[in-house]
Amino acid sequence: MRFALIVLLSAAFAAFAGQPEWESHIDKGMAAHRQGDYRAAAADFEESLKEAEAIKPDGELVAFSARWLGDAYRRLKLYKEAESHSKHALAIAEKYWPEAPPVAMVLDSLARVYVDQGRQAEAEPLYMHALAIMEKSLKPEHPDLIYPLINLAAVYRAQKRYAQAEPLYKRSLAIMEKTLGQDHLVVGAGLESLAGIYQAEERYAEAEPLYKRQIEILEHSVGSEHVLLANPLERLAEVYKAQGRDAEAQPLSQRAKVIMERAKAIVDRARSR
Repeated sequence: MRFALIVLLSAAFAAFAGQPEWESHIDKGMAAHRQGDYRAAAADFEESLKEAEAIKPDGELVAFSARWLGDAYRRLKLYKEAESHSKHALAIAEKYWPEAPPVAMVLDSLARVYVDQGRQAEAEPLYMHALAIMEKSLKPEHPDLIYPLINLAAVYRAQKRYAQAEPLYKRSLAIMEKTLGQDHLVVGAGLESLAGIYQAEERYAEAEPLYKRQIEILEHSVGSEHVLLANPLERLAEVYKAQGRDAEAQPLSQRAKVIMERAKAIVDRARSR
């Protein structure tokens, strides 16, 4: 949702430019967030929220700070706090930017809080709303539609609603291929998602070429022994096994096993230093 983030950032900073304390805490919080230090990020976002509320209790800066604080709490698995701040951000965002990309961004954040708790039924309408907003704001093949499509598809997949997930995965894959290129790593991930739908529905003849193509992309991009290959190799082996093609499945499973063992050994050595 890069486009939504840019719109939200621009609106927030334009609304209260020259608020050094707020800007400082936001900058520090986002830097910590990028580094994966979510406790430090939450601390700075909390301070930014206090600053924003002191400026204007229901202002644009409050929406921005609350959204990022909610995301930091989600990553810390503090879901009650994450939900509360995300809902607060959404209420303000809907006031200032009705049916606009910043609202889609906050809808996405709140939906992720629900997904992380297995509350797909509550996430679904939020993802649907976010996608509808982005579709109205962007051209049909804009790359910022990829993840709203994938997110909604993943909710359907988690509920085994494969017929609804499939067209969303297909559409996101088509956008990936057009905007990123046929051999991009992200395209490989899109192929795996669609193949997973076919595999779950026992449509093995359709799943097989997608897994094969994903493996080819990964081998070309990251090498033949990278840990990213383990999962698609194992999934393709499962497709073969389900069709009674054990002789083709066995070397794939063995290759995946070797890759994972090698990756584990590297991690163990790093930890022992």
